[in-house]
Amino acid sequence: MASLIDASEGIDGVEVSPAFRGRFVVKCSRGWKSTKYKADDIEHIEIIDEDQYRSLGATAAGAIIGGLLTGGIGLLAGAAFGGRRKNTISVFIKFTDGNHVAFTETKKPNFMVLSHEIKVRSVKKLAARH
Repeated sequence: MASLIDASEGIDGVEVSPAFRGRFVVKCSRGWKSTKYKADDIEHIEIIDEDQYRSLGATAAGAIIGGLLTGGIGLLAGAAFGGRRKNTISVFIKFTDGNHVAFTETKKPNFMVLSHEIKVRSVKKLAARH
């Protein structure tokens, strides 16, 4: 489940699920009940913040292992490649029914479909201007 930043009154959770052909569903929960929104139900979507970082623990472990196996050069290489790159994206979505959610997503498949949807909408908006 994504980490909720802000939402319309009553929404206490949000979950993004990738679907067929690059589509996705956003499920907003209200206690025991939930509402599922498809891409067509989104009036506006935008990135609030996008962050890339490396896991500190994995970076340190890579450095130690690299240093033990090959010496000084291995220490540097292990530090550079040891930590897996992690992505997070914070997104604001306003739905056609007036509800909104702002949340941070860290799961890569969800991150990718949200980024793709935002890019597609940006391109369509630019094409409409010209």
